Amino acid sequence: MKIEKHVGDDIARLTLKGEFETEDCVEFSGAVEGFVKQGFRKLIVNLRLIKFINSTAIGEIVKAKNRLNQENGEFIVAHPSAFVADVFKTLGLDRAVKIFDNDEDAISYYRGKGESGDSVELSEENILFTFQTPDRSRLLGRPFGVGKITKLTEEFVSFSWAPQESSELAEGELLELFAKETPIKVKFRLPLYKKNYYFEIPSQISKAVLAKNGQVAIEAVFQTISGDDRKSIARFVEDMKYLKKELDS
Repeated sequence: MKIEKHVGDDIARLTLKGEFETEDCVEFSGAVEGFVKQGFRKLIVNLRLIKFINSTAIGEIVKAKNRLNQENGEFIVAHPSAFVADVFKTLGLDRAVKIFDNDEDAISYYRGKGESGDSVELSEENILFTFQTPDRSRLLGRPFGVGKITKLTEEFVSFSWAPQESSELAEGELLELFAKETPIKVKFRLPLYKKNYYFEIPSQISKAVLAKNGQVAIEAVFQTISGDDRKSIARFVEDMKYLKKELDS
């Protein structure tokens, strides 16, 4: 990622270009700290040319906002790219960071004009699962199922699955389908952490409960997971905890 620095009167600006990932955080935080030490208390970060941003980098943006707050200053994101805007809306990040359509609106805000944007709620990520035995696959009626992740740790994943309307599986058959210790393979992405990467992890069902709405709540413990995947998931979870804490504060 490339960082361009601009200053004008009492306002400092950073224009970021490329993909904002974990390895770029030190340079970004250093640029922010440099402006703070120079006495700037109004900072605009332009994300128009950012093609990708991961969860650690998002956390760094929140930290930058907090750093300015410590100095009784203010932090603004300007002109987020389509990708960044989607991520920010998904996380409701505008509750923690002011976002404007362009630098001019941000500067106008600092001059006493302008308003911030709207927020939306966090959505769940899809998870694909496949059974490792033919009898379970036949009972499912298709090669794979698609659910929604409800909880993720470096040890297990919880997700909900809704049977197709055409499914004729009875309650007992549904619970048999997801019986304890049944081996499955789960496949999911964490697009806020790793771009275009799929986690594919052999797992084992540890719990399944039939909800009143007809969906099945499933917990699957990871059985074989690489050290890198485990570290990535753990880091993502910590990033999300930090962001949630900041958004709720």
